[in-house]
Amino acid sequence: LNLQRKVLILTDSGVPTIYAKKVLQASLEAYVYTIPEGEESKSFENFGKILDYLGITKTSFKTISIYYKNIFITLCYPSFY
Repeated sequence: LNLQRKVLILTDSGVPTIYAKKVLQASLEAYVYTIPEGEESKSFENFGKILDYLGITKTSFKTISIYYKNIFITLCYPSFY
């Protein structure tokens, strides 16, 4: 494993830490964010916490709105891409 870039390791407390450590060792720059184990942790609240951890705010996103066949879709993507 050779990751010569920034990496976010998103894991939960039920995953053995050895896996994150392997990625950390192989990465140029790595960050680990751990959420509690369990389905209830897969939430928009935790998603917001992850974005906060990364320093991503609403102003970091651009949006595209599409109206097609009576369906309105809004796509959001980071503005740094």
